[in-house]
Amino acid sequence: MTDLLYFLIVFIAFVIHEKEVDDNGLDNYDRRNNLIGSRSRLTGIIYKTDGSIDIWKNLLDTNPWWCDY
Repeated sequence: MTDLLYFLIVFIAFVIHEKEVDDNGLDNYDRRNNLIGSRSRLTGIIYKTDGSIDIWKNLLDTNPWWCDY
C-alpha cells in the first residue's frame, strides 16, 4: 500500500512539472491541437484572439492535461 502511495505522489509531481504553459495559458496539448487564442488559468475558459469567449472550443475541449495549478 505504501509503495502505491509513493508511486502516485511521484507520478503526480512528475506530471505537474512536465506541463509547459506559455503566456496565453496554453499548454503543449493546446498548441499541438492548434488552439488559437488564450486560456484562462483560473477557470480554463478558452478565448479567441479578439478577447471573446470561443463557445464551440469550450464545449468540445478534450484536453486531459489541463488543470488549475
